[in-house]
Amino acid sequence: MTKYSVRAISEGGEVLTLRVSAPDAERAVDRLRRRGLHAVAVEESSDERRRRVPWGWVRFDEVSELLRELGSLLESGLGLVLALEVLRDHGFSRRGAAIAGAFAEEVAAGRLLSEAMARFPREFGVGVREAVAAGERSGTLDAVLARLADDRLRLSDRRKRLLTASIHPAITVLVAVAVVGIVSHLLIPRLQEVYAGFDMELPRPTQLTVAAFEHLRVHGLAYLGALLGLVASVRWARRFERFRRGWHRALLALPVLGRVYLWSAYAEGFRLLGMLYRAGLPVLRALELTAAAVNNQRVRDGFLEVKARVEGGSSLADGVRESPAFNAYCRAMVDTGERSGQLELMLDRIATKYEGSLVHLFGRLEATFTPALTVATIAVVGTVVATLYLPFVALIEQLSR
Repeated sequence: MTKYSVRAISEGGEVLTLRVSAPDAERAVDRLRRRGLHAVAVEESSDERRRRVPWGWVRFDEVSELLRELGSLLESGLGLVLALEVLRDHGFSRRGAAIAGAFAEEVAAGRLLSEAMARFPREFGVGVREAVAAGERSGTLDAVLARLADDRLRLSDRRKRLLTASIHPAITVLVAVAVVGIVSHLLIPRLQEVYAGFDMELPRPTQLTVAAFEHLRVHGLAYLGALLGLVASVRWARRFERFRRGWHRALLALPVLGRVYLWSAYAEGFRLLGMLYRAGLPVLRALELTAAAVNNQRVRDGFLEVKARVEGGSSLADGVRESPAFNAYCRAMVDTGERSGQLELMLDRIATKYEGSLVHLFGRLEATFTPALTVATIAVVGTVVATLYLPFVALIEQLSR
């Protein structure tokens, strides 16, 4: 049995919205007719449609590809419902295909695509939904979807570059941690038994190494728990604005990570602002959505300051110029774009500039940090192993006499 949401008119002229369980829509209408009600609209209930979408999530790149292909199909002349049905059978993941099918049902029932996207906020955030809504209002939905896909794919590429740059250092750290665990739990206890059998005094470096690893073996879990507790506490405290501002100021003050944090916020913020502006959103709404999407509190406050100044009658360039959150490059590009009538292009150039700077910085960090970390790990492990085997050298010398 399927649940249907039915709008019906009673004999007295009252409009009712009812839920009816029936094998199909025709039988649902027939059941209401027997009760003296005239059905004017029948659709599956939202709960029933939601039940059809498998639980889980859709990959970021898959959502981008769905948006791109939907824009291409619309540009080729297909209707929205037919295009969504094509995507449903196109070969996306099970949940991705189900989402496309759910969109087709929602749009066929008279809803807007942006309204249908609100059912899946994890895959389609508020910025995407607002841009799609603007495209629907302006009749440029295909172009908006294509730009959305391009922007998301650029963001995905930046994330992948960052991930690639961090893989080798992460593996090196994991190997070092594994070596420490093996040495403290397996090697040192056995060596202690061997050395105890010879009743010999261990060299001072070996004593220090054994004491350090014994301390880690006994208290390692406590240190790990404290670290996890600290991380959880920081995540909890970041919900409070005062702590969040202090935390973000501390991040921005870090030598290299501060630049990464700020440039990432510039790239993300101006890319989204340009996308929303191109989609036809009013500049105030675009600034509000951009501020909500940016994680950096300083840059978020900057966009909100610009919004307040634009509301007060200032131009966008004046608002950016008067905000201390933005540097000279951002101010110059926004001013140039506004004077030349190419604001969306200049906003994109700001984002592209800082995305390129991040890629270059990641490459330099990888080229410098990875060899240094590898050498440091080898040096530490080599020193530990050498100090542990110093007693063997002393024992061999003693036995050779």
